[in-house]
Amino acid sequence: MLIFLVASGLTLVLGMMDILNFAHASIYMVGAFFCYQTMQWVNNFWIALLLAPLACAFLGIVIERG
Repeated sequence: MLIFLVASGLTLVLGMMDILNFAHASIYMVGAFFCYQTMQWVNNFWIALLLAPLACAFLGIVIERG
């Protein structure tokens, strides 16, 4: 269900903008990598689940400003 919601939301947003943006998928992939790496370092899934979106938000801000 979560994948459906993400896919339908991206389809709606990108469909209205008439562009295909691959940055969304790459940031999702980086978020999964951040979550995996954080989970390996601290050995706690819930801490990794809290820190990975913050890291992705910071990365998105850096990309937007750059």
